[in-house]
Amino acid sequence: MLYSMFSGRWQLEPDEDGRIFIDRNGEYFQDILDYLRDGHLVEPRNERHRKALVREAEYYRLPGLLKHLEVLVHIPMKLAQQKNPRTSVGPGIQRTVASAR
Repeated sequence: MLYSMFSGRWQLEPDEDGRIFIDRNGEYFQDILDYLRDGHLVEPRNERHRKALVREAEYYRLPGLLKHLEVLVHIPMKLAQQKNPRTSVGPGIQRTVASAR
């Protein structure tokens, strides 16, 4: 979606500051941009955030991000019991878990 928007196929009209308006929730766009920059995804704060990112990844047609988000659904929630609190949960995703005491 982003690629096709800026491919030259459509006439985009920037505002007076040269910005292009995309009518989507800006709260999640930072996560999308971070993923596009380096291919890494910071774990969503909660399930609502993860679902919102899934919707945005579908809208922007980002299959790699969708795969990362799908991996997070299948992670056991008892990672805090493991000895290493920093655990890789999939390609480009790390989860930091506070130690349970």
